[in-house]
Amino acid sequence: MLGWRVVSFPSRQKASLIAALVLGAALRIPGVFWGWNFPPGWADHHIDEFTHQIYAEMLIEPTRPPRWSPNPYPRGLAAHVALPFLAVRAVQGQLRGELPPVVQIITAGRVVVWLYGTATIGIVFLLARRLFSDSRVAHLAAWLFALAGLHVTQSHFFVADVPALFWSLVGTLLLLREMLRRDASGHVWLSAAAFSFGVAFGLKLVVATLPSLAIVALWRPARMERAIMAAAFFLCGLVIVNAGTYTTPELLMTMLKSASSWEFSRVFSMLVYAIQGPSLAGGAVLLLGMAAVIPMARRLFAKPWTADRTAVVLCVIPPQVILAGLVVFTMDNFLRHVIPFIPWLVLAAAWTLVSLIDQARQRGLHAAWILAPVFAYQLAFVVDGERFFIDEPRNHAAQWLRQNVPSQTEIWWDGHQLIWDYKDIVFPRDGRPEVLVIEMHRANEYLSGMGWKNNLPRERRFVFGPRSQRTVDQLQAVFEGRSEYREVARFEPHYVMPEYRVVQTLLGNRSRNYLAEVVIFKKAPRMSSQRSE
Repeated sequence: MLGWRVVSFPSRQKASLIAALVLGAALRIPGVFWGWNFPPGWADHHIDEFTHQIYAEMLIEPTRPPRWSPNPYPRGLAAHVALPFLAVRAVQGQLRGELPPVVQIITAGRVVVWLYGTATIGIVFLLARRLFSDSRVAHLAAWLFALAGLHVTQSHFFVADVPALFWSLVGTLLLLREMLRRDASGHVWLSAAAFSFGVAFGLKLVVATLPSLAIVALWRPARMERAIMAAAFFLCGLVIVNAGTYTTPELLMTMLKSASSWEFSRVFSMLVYAIQGPSLAGGAVLLLGMAAVIPMARRLFAKPWTADRTAVVLCVIPPQVILAGLVVFTMDNFLRHVIPFIPWLVLAAAWTLVSLIDQARQRGLHAAWILAPVFAYQLAFVVDGERFFIDEPRNHAAQWLRQNVPSQTEIWWDGHQLIWDYKDIVFPRDGRPEVLVIEMHRANEYLSGMGWKNNLPRERRFVFGPRSQRTVDQLQAVFEGRSEYREVARFEPHYVMPEYRVVQTLLGNRSRNYLAEVVIFKKAPRMSSQRSE
């Protein structure tokens, strides 16, 4: 489509794609079991997993009161987990019973997302085959996407971003097929695309693709019929993925609810995303992708104009523009919101790699001189980010507690319930326990706000999370040394790759993976003695 000559390797294509899928699956699976090695077992993890967990429990046992009442949100991902549990119970003849343990529900959800993440590699391959006439772009895109850092990380959390991306890409692929078909009769591809977008909407309220769907539906004759058909199949996807449990009032409440719950500069938000840009899929992929922007734009808009270029302009470009506006101006600043850009960045990077390979061959160099450094760097980048799901700082902090803090000591571990015989005292709400254990991905919320690392925002409205002004003041005082607490231990994820190190230095942990340094504070002996007197 963008003008590369066709180069086919029929005997190698299947093996190459399968190898990319295997590599991608292998790199994504360790995080599925994140926490199983936490001494002495699984404990709370990614905070956003618990919304889907609660909805899964409500679907499995609808008569039982939920643990809490979450905000109205699609049940699509929860249904992926709940329905298999219900099917097993139906086979056993006992639909009613005790809820599965939280660890089983969340691990099952992570497996579902892992499968989606792995399958997305194949969809990226198919998109590249549809968009580029050179099959090498498709194979390189599959391999690069297998090593796309943030997608690897998010492919083992029980959250909806990766499954929603899968269905959005499937819908885009089908929409391209609809635009490029020569037979004007039938609505199969349009209906399938609309259904896929409906599923994506039912997983994460994906709206960026809807204008493209509407335009394509109205592009050909029988416009009213095509529009009604597209709307009907979109609705079917939304209803089916949610197992019919997501009501219209809940949808309206969710869509009308303000996305931003605290104040921050949208200009600085763009800077935050720019700083984190190299850590999305790796600095090498970012540079390769950026190098493709101008050459690809020239090819896309070169004369004479063709039908396949019209398809790209209508099906691919508008969702990216709309999503960019949503991410910057309406959504809270979380890195996972930019995951939908990664496949397109990877496709552009693969296109650039093919160009570099051709240039190298003209100079008598083997393609390995181009590919080996890029893929070696990408592999190191992914391994550096994923290894802490196996050997994480929180494990070392828990072991330190067991060795250095006597039982029955009052402890507050922010965000986690204690797993040993300590007294759990929430600081400062319930008192001032002897030991504070704080994970820095949480501390970053009130130490940095939506600004530079440790800029210490003094007003509650600039601090993300449901904390009172008193709590913010007291926590900041702990880190500033203005309280009776003193730091006694710190356990850090020592990243090697510059993409991670730059972000950690300038911004701290910004919800990329919820793996951050853990800091332990303890009351200074003198202060404890004075208090006892």
